[in-house]
Amino acid sequence: MRDRNRIIVVTGTPGVGKSSLARALAERLGWIALDLSDLSIKEGLLKGYDAARGTWVVDEGRLRKAVMRSLRASKSNIIAEGHYAQAVVPSNAVKLAFVLRCDPRVLEERLRDKGYGEDKVLENVEAEILDSCLLEALNAFGGSRVHEIDMTGLSLKDAMGEALEVIRGRKRPSLLGIDWIGVLEREGCLERYLAGKRIEPKGEKVSDNPL
Repeated sequence: MRDRNRIIVVTGTPGVGKSSLARALAERLGWIALDLSDLSIKEGLLKGYDAARGTWVVDEGRLRKAVMRSLRASKSNIIAEGHYAQAVVPSNAVKLAFVLRCDPRVLEERLRDKGYGEDKVLENVEAEILDSCLLEALNAFGGSRVHEIDMTGLSLKDAMGEALEVIRGRKRPSLLGIDWIGVLEREGCLERYLAGKRIEPKGEKVSDNPL
């Protein structure tokens, strides 16, 4: 039972700002920042490389065990960051889960700047539009432990301030009710993101790193 509520998850579509917020929170709180993508690659916790999608495929079972080993080996609490954290971090070890969001149009440009290929950009933007990480987090942790933060135009300082308010119990976890589909429909650009050639996901969790 000593492992209960010792992990805060920071999740969201690649490109929304997870790594920056997780590192900032860990530094402020004196906790360990655990980048799940880096951990899976450094320790070889992979099923292989998906050349078509340009990314590594994570072995969820082995990564989940590695997370628990890290938790039990450390006296510190952990900020676990990754867009598939909800699939590999045991629910009973999680205190809170922050789901970071971003306007799909802004996210598209961020991913291009990171060097993602066209199909990978569209796949991740589509995931953001369809609330994929949010729905997975709600399913894994329940609504009482999930808090959404819209990172579109939000400074790291302000995002960290909001997260700390929730962590310290001054603000209850809450959802934003974001409707990217409605926003893009009103702007007349939804079809551009949800139609056309796309590499279909295989139901496997992949690293954030577009190697």
